[in-house]
Amino acid sequence: MKEIWYAEKPYDIRGYDIVQFYFVRQEPQDNSFIPKKSYFAVIALNKTMEAIYRSFDRTTQKEIRRARRENFKVETNEDYEGFAKLWNEFMSAKKIKKYELSESMLHMHPDHRLVNVKDAEGRILAADYACIAEKQMYMLYIINAIGTIPGIEDKVSMATRLAHYTMIEEALKDRLQKINLRSLGDGREEAGKKFESSFGTEREETTAYVKVYNPVLKLFYR
Repeated sequence: MKEIWYAEKPYDIRGYDIVQFYFVRQEPQDNSFIPKKSYFAVIALNKTMEAIYRSFDRTTQKEIRRARRENFKVETNEDYEGFAKLWNEFMSAKKIKKYELSESMLHMHPDHRLVNVKDAEGRILAADYACIAEKQMYMLYIINAIGTIPGIEDKVSMATRLAHYTMIEEALKDRLQKINLRSLGDGREEAGKKFESSFGTEREETTAYVKVYNPVLKLFYR
């Protein structure tokens, strides 16, 4: 599957089973592009980081405080190779069939942010990758080390929240209007609802356009 953001309008891209276009400027005239309503968890950046932090639930606030006491190392726009390696290891460990990431792919977005949270041994526990367009930040990749490093579940929970917190700080520094922290799909997933509660996000509706090339998958997109 390939995702395209901010295209002028949807267009054909061969070589993928599914291509999804988000936030297009013109609706397609070709009815082979299927409209799909989707939702995102967003935070408006018209307030201070302190005010945003207060909108998090108690567990998230506590985990961020704990993460700071752990003295995790937070890196911004560093160790692209380490991020790509963790992504590929995670996908392999979970047996998720999705494209592999490379360091060069992470540099394809000219305006982006990468946040890695590392432990004392220099291992990436959690990381976020986002692109910036039209005064907004969109999270494209969220990854953690569960399944790749044994016995680190507790630390990963803290590191993941700290990575999100840091990305929000970066968006504020860049004077952006809002940050899109996570896709909620059709909005019915329980994990998505829990995320909204954890970070005090607002729900934003948009229409994506999907082109399905795989003949088997077409049966599910009628």
